[in-house]
Amino acid sequence: MDKQAAHREIEAFETRYGYDGSYMHELLEASPEGYDRFRAFRPMALHRESAPTEAFYLAKLAAMRHEDCAGCLQLTVRQALEAGVDAAVVRAALDGGGGLEPGLADVYLFAVDVAANRPRDAARDARLRETLGETAIAELALAIAGARVFPTIKRALGHGGDGCALVTMDLAARP
Repeated sequence: MDKQAAHREIEAFETRYGYDGSYMHELLEASPEGYDRFRAFRPMALHRESAPTEAFYLAKLAAMRHEDCAGCLQLTVRQALEAGVDAAVVRAALDGGGGLEPGLADVYLFAVDVAANRPRDAARDARLRETLGETAIAELALAIAGARVFPTIKRALGHGGDGCALVTMDLAARP
């Protein structure tokens, strides 16, 4: 993909989600080959074939809440709502997981423990494997890992200073 086309792709993404992708533009300018690698990574972070939509996005939200304070978390909220995740589930994730039904609470706590590199609850892990299956657990693992990459690249390029901006439940993109 040529640089102009890549910039247009980033701009379309920014417009669709009300997301500041200036770090992506900067990465593209500084290292077109590096940007190509970054672009190739994105499908991994979105890979889902068997995990239920709510579980997948709950894991992404929990991990992103751990990793990021504003922009990327807001993006993940909009993507979850766009995918049809119940607003109450998204709100619960933003509020620390309280009020989730037990199966979703297991997903949330699993994702937080993995993202924070904390010891995990073996009984909870067994319940998740029994309920979701190995394929879905692998997809949650990819989603959790992906939540670390984007904010890390942003911070390294000097674009992580948005503080703890208010995250909204508004699906509409806002510049």
